[in-house]
Amino acid sequence: MTVIAVVGPTATGKTALSLALAHALDGEVVNADSMQLYRGMDVGTAKLRPDEREGVAHHVLDIWDVTQPASVAEYQRLARAAIDDVSARGRVALLVGGSGLYVRAVLEEFEFPGTDPDLRADLEADLAAHGPAALHARLRDRDPVAAARILPTNGRRIVRALEVIAITGGPFTAELPDPKIDYKVLFSVSNGAKDRDAEVNPMLPTIARYLNTLGKYGVPANHRHLVVMFHQRSPDFDIVMTNEAYKERYGKDNPNIALIHALKQAGVEFRACGQALGGRKIDAKQVNPDIQIDLWAMTSMMNLQMKGFVRVG
Repeated sequence: MTVIAVVGPTATGKTALSLALAHALDGEVVNADSMQLYRGMDVGTAKLRPDEREGVAHHVLDIWDVTQPASVAEYQRLARAAIDDVSARGRVALLVGGSGLYVRAVLEEFEFPGTDPDLRADLEADLAAHGPAALHARLRDRDPVAAARILPTNGRRIVRALEVIAITGGPFTAELPDPKIDYKVLFSVSNGAKDRDAEVNPMLPTIARYLNTLGKYGVPANHRHLVVMFHQRSPDFDIVMTNEAYKERYGKDNPNIALIHALKQAGVEFRACGQALGGRKIDAKQVNPDIQIDLWAMTSMMNLQMKGFVRVG
């Protein structure tokens, strides 16, 4: 089953990209925006009207009344069912939205404890009568670890924690579960800046935004695997040079040094093709120490793809 996730902050072009992908891949959109799940919440949510969807089928929209509390567990069930239906018809499911928990609930092995409406009603009545501080004290007695992670003023979360403890008889997990999948992306640098002596290569800020998105959605560092490969076809291959070597050759600073170093510190792995170094007359000693030298870029990229890396560029 193939699922393509189009995620990111508001106003970054997710909708336009999802429609273009749907037309190119014979796909259908499955909504992953928590606000677009509600009927009537059209203004301010960028929800497309039916006549704006360009004939692309959209699923899991307008499923709840605005008075109904959101349920990630219910959304997970509906979204996965929609994806199964799309895939069963031989089409590609496009999971589109900016709600990180909802996206992760679909793509990862999230298990949600059930609910008990009567128990929830009793706890909410206690919350209204006594306030969140009293319920937080009760939570502290039953699960000190969860209480330490939940603010004493967050009544809704305290109620949910007490409900889960009562239903399961075990502790409440106050943090998102660790992902059961790894995010593996191989960025092949195949484009260049319009003015390479003044501008950062355009792929580097893209990588930074992707890394920030993973962080925003709660994907821990040990599940992010990002590799950047500079190869023979990279028009800006010379940016692999140290600032000193670059300046000696071009008379200007290398504008990419700072961002490459910052991304390296954030866990991104940079590699450069050793064969291309010879073609560009770059000595190995002139290569930025943040960049690893691989003898054959194509072989390295094939090996990474065999390990599950998705190539971009």
